[in-house]
Order: sequence, then C-alpha cells, then structure tokens
Amino acid sequence: MAKKIEAANDRDQDLYDDAEDVNVPFEPFKDICKRRFLWYYESYLEAAKEGSSLVKPKQPFVTMPFESKGSNTMDGSFDYPDLERRLNNIKKALDEETESWHAKV
Repeated sequence: MAKKIEAANDRDQDLYDDAEDVNVPFEPFKDICKRRFLWYYESYLEAAKEGSSLVKPKQPFVTMPFESKGSNTMDGSFDYPDLERRLNNIKKALDEETESWHAKV
C-alpha cells in the first residue's frame, strides 16, 4: 500500500494526485510511431486517393515474374477505400487521445 503523503498546499496536492500517472509505462517507441503517423498522415491519404484512381476496389494484385505459385506469392487485392477508412480511424483515435490530455489538466 502506498504511503500517504501530506501536501503543504493545493499545488503540491495536485502533484501528488498526479503521482498515479507515474505507474503508466513509459513507451517512447509508441509515441514516436504516433508522431510519425501524424507527420505523414496527409501524404498517406494522398497516396490512397491516387491509388484509388489507378485500380478498382478488390482488384487482385498482379503476379510478378519472380513469384512462384504456392510458395512465394503476394496474393491479395487492392482496397484503397478501406485503407483510407483505417487511416482516418487511426487519426481520430490519436486526436481523441490528445483531447483526453486536456481533460486531465
């Protein structure tokens, strides 16, 4: 059990109240990933829009000459509208996380 600390004033009490946030693990790599995503978000959207103009949704990937059936292929299809939706969902989640910081202040 944590030791109760007596605060000298309200400001100190606020600091002690925030002490439980110290238990949140420090994960700088996740923060870097989030920051990079935000840096490149607009270019990701532009690439998805450009890709949408070049292929139809669910159009299969073209098999390359170096791929062999069954063991070395990149099977799949293009789905730029879904990619754009997922990018927007990530951006929304990061925006909500940022807004939650304001609520804590």
